[in-house]
Amino acid sequence: YSSQNEQDSHFYARAAHIPMLDPADSAEALRFTREAFEVSERFDVPVFIRSTVRVSHTKTPVEPGARADVPLKAYESDPAKWVMMPAFAKPRRKVQLERIDALREWAEECSYNEVVRKGDAVGVALPVDEACELYIAHAVSTVADEGIDFQGLKVALDVGHGASCMTSPEALRRLGADVTVINEDFDGTDINVQCGSTHLGPVRDLVAEIGADVGIAHDGDADRVMLVDARGNEIDGDVVEAVCAIDLKERGLLPGNTAVSTVMCNLGLSHALRDAGIDLVQTKVGDRYVREGGFVVGGEQSGHMIFLEHNSTGDGLVTALQFLAACKRAGKSIEEAASVMTRFPQTLVNVQVHDKHAADDNAAVQAAVAAAEEALGDSGRVLLRPSGTEPVVRVMVEAASVEEAERHALAIADVVKAEL
Repeated sequence: YSSQNEQDSHFYARAAHIPMLDPADSAEALRFTREAFEVSERFDVPVFIRSTVRVSHTKTPVEPGARADVPLKAYESDPAKWVMMPAFAKPRRKVQLERIDALREWAEECSYNEVVRKGDAVGVALPVDEACELYIAHAVSTVADEGIDFQGLKVALDVGHGASCMTSPEALRRLGADVTVINEDFDGTDINVQCGSTHLGPVRDLVAEIGADVGIAHDGDADRVMLVDARGNEIDGDVVEAVCAIDLKERGLLPGNTAVSTVMCNLGLSHALRDAGIDLVQTKVGDRYVREGGFVVGGEQSGHMIFLEHNSTGDGLVTALQFLAACKRAGKSIEEAASVMTRFPQTLVNVQVHDKHAADDNAAVQAAVAAAEEALGDSGRVLLRPSGTEPVVRVMVEAASVEEAERHALAIADVVKAEL
């Protein structure tokens, strides 16, 4: 299951002249496996089902459907078909070439690869029966099964012209919330444009306009969520994680009393969890690192969260529901619940360098970092991180005040620029 194998496995099917079905999620894996047997029988050929790490480890809703009874076929011994001695190979090659032509014709017409042109977009449509209903029911169950509903909660929702326009409003309404939605029209051309979780202005304005208790904003594919309270204060992924981790601990559902975040989380998260008796494991940025320890909750400041009991990857709707449920269990308003964490001012400086990997071994850079850390003590943090895509070293400093964070960040950045 290495990434290299995932990239190369398409060539196995091509080299063997057999069809490959490439499911994108758990539901498709089931459907494609069933279809593979039918294709195999129809064309008298083995069929390759490609299973990637993402598909193998993602928890997505699956509707098994009715069992189909298929009568067994009697085994027939046929050495000329299966034993490719020279005398058998030549006539079988003709059969194989005819089969390849038939498979190519079938592939052009089958329902798996439907090209849809709409507006400026071209994409691949993979039909799944009742996909929205299956997903909504799953998301709602993560809260409803705990006896929680949102009766009396007034929600302002910005779906960012994205995927959640078909799911989040309905899920929140089924749980009893009074929901007002904006940016719910969808044509694929204006996703996240001045709206959604990366531009909180529209949802903040809507909260003020309708007097909502909370504002919720998704990004285009709804794997993230950002919120605002009734006064328009931003609630990012760090605050969401603090509230939810403490809720899980109080219910005895936080293994090892440990939560996971990335090295880019705000120092306020570490302090809030420490005060609640919760350990924080900090990893590199990315789902795979957040999941590696097997803990039940982890995430990023961007609002990309993993609740491993419910999903193995980011899910903005489930994250919002878990946060709201935690607030309700605590008997607190959104603003009161979010106050468990105090955000430290954070300054980030990007420095163009010749060698972005040399910082760890440069004595002058490390001395500058050590001096800043000694001055900040427990009330601040320094992080140097090379960019994954640019010749840049990112210098991040958190401190008790904006001025202090900026002063230390710029001082370290000057040394990095001079040395690297």
